[in-house]
Parts: sequence; structure tokens; C-alpha cells
Amino acid sequence: MNNAPVIRIHPADDVVIARRQLLSGTVLPGEGVTVSGLIPPGHKVAVHAIPAGAPVRRYNQVIGSAKQDIAPGQHVHSHNLEFSHVALDYAVGQGLHATDYVDTPATFDGIVRADGRIATRNYIGVLTSVNCS
Repeated sequence: MNNAPVIRIHPADDVVIARRQLLSGTVLPGEGVTVSGLIPPGHKVAVHAIPAGAPVRRYNQVIGSAKQDIAPGQHVHSHNLEFSHVALDYAVGQGLHATDYVDTPATFDGIVRADGRIATRNYIGVLTSVNCS
């Protein structure tokens, strides 16, 4: 079992995510950072200095910009992170290649009703409402 106190989602991220409550003085192994205050579980911790106005990345995607200078080890949340206009990189999904389909007969996962019409069963989709929670 991994006992690391934080989760790094992408190597280019400016923050890591606390797996449990982190106390001031906690050293983050592999990050070279010491936590500078109480960090609740699931919250973000800066892994390097982030200047005011700079974009902040999580999932290697911009999730906001720094309202003020953020020091390494500091809690990153609504008090020092804001949604503002930043230059975004819309290169998500580049480098994809076409799917090599297997040559098999086409099928349809449906049902034939008593009157001969074709139908599908009900499906439930689970969708997220935010991408950085």
C-alpha cells in the first residue's frame, strides 16, 4: 500500500493533492517541499513558488491563477486561487491516432419488441459537473 501523504496527478502540475490531513512541518517525500500550514485532506499544496497572476496547473491543465504569491508548501485554495482569463493551451488530445478496428460483424445490443420494433434498454450516465474538484 502506498503511504505517500500526497498524490501527484501529472509531472507538470504546480500542486499535489493531500491524501490525508497534513500538519505544518510535514515533509513531502519526492517533492522537496515542507508543508507550511494545516492542509485538509483532498486539498492542494504548492510544490514550488507560484507568482501572483501565474496560471496554476492540476491534471496538467490550468485550473486558475494565483491571486497572490504562493510559496512552496502553502495551501492552494479559494483564498489564493482565482478564476481569471489566462492564455490556455487547447492542445488537449493532440498526438492521438486513428483506431484500428477489428473486422468483425456489426452487432446491436438491443431488443426486439413484440410488435417488431427495435429498442434499447435504459442506461444511466454518470457525469461530472466540474473538472478540478
